Amino acid sequence: MERIENIPSGQYFVSKAGNVMAQAFLGSCVGLIVFDKENEVGGLYHILLPEPSVGYDENFVEKYAKTGLPLFFNELEQLGAKKENMQAVVAGGALMGDVTSLDLQLDIGGRTSDVVLSYLKENDVEVIRTEVGGYFGYKLTFSFKNFDYNIEVIGKDQAQEHKPTSIVPLESIDKVIQRIKPIPQIALKVIRMIHSDDVSMRAIGKEIRQDQVLTARIIQLSN
Repeated sequence: MERIENIPSGQYFVSKAGNVMAQAFLGSCVGLIVFDKENEVGGLYHILLPEPSVGYDENFVEKYAKTGLPLFFNELEQLGAKKENMQAVVAGGALMGDVTSLDLQLDIGGRTSDVVLSYLKENDVEVIRTEVGGYFGYKLTFSFKNFDYNIEVIGKDQAQEHKPTSIVPLESIDKVIQRIKPIPQIALKVIRMIHSDDVSMRAIGKEIRQDQVLTARIIQLSN
């Protein structure tokens, strides 16, 4: 029986062929499998956010697609994988829970999957399957024994009944922002917008998208 490796968000697992099954449970996060059958090397990457904001903690670069993907591919190549042989599978990036208008504007999962797919295209890595978006989660698994993969939908029945109508009060957004220490400049701008008389959710969403920490906090509030 294969040993199970659960891959948390912001981490990846890379290995030569062996008796191991890697798995990741995905909501708004994006899961990426890359493997080279010829050289018997593969990996599974559980990506949290599309890109870091200014002043991010460099100890956690794997959380972000933009900074983590080069590291992931470097480890694959160090184990003997060749880009010309690589194949990729992408899943996740869903809108989870009671989706708000702000969730739709932030579209954190969609933006993460866009970064991943763009990187794969730029590096001429063949994408053999994509299952991204929607209102349900995924369980992504990859066997290092036979290089098989599986994408299992989670919560599809509930998603069919889903109605994206929930609205996050501006007061709640204000409180979340003020708990972030230190408060980034973008957050201060959003606070000013919230307290203005002619604020629009579209404008607020545009500003929040510029800061990944702020984006993640608001997504948690929304769900």
